[in-house]
Amino acid sequence: MRRLTIGWRGTSTALAATRRVLEEYGHASADEAIDLWIEDGSSSQPLDGGDAACILLRMGVGPITEKRAAGTAIARL
Repeated sequence: MRRLTIGWRGTSTALAATRRVLEEYGHASADEAIDLWIEDGSSSQPLDGGDAACILLRMGVGPITEKRAAGTAIARL
């Protein structure tokens, strides 16, 4: 498995839990030379991730009730 250098953006407990698990699997956290950004939408500033891929993390309890923006993929876990 390829080890990724991951940049994190946000303050949610879901993001913190995801970070802990991915670091246990050997992925590194960094601020430069990022392969992948994971953000939770809590920042008001737009993410400029350069060429790196970005995952938007949204976690909640109960049915999804918000309208999905065009082109936004939501994965159910």
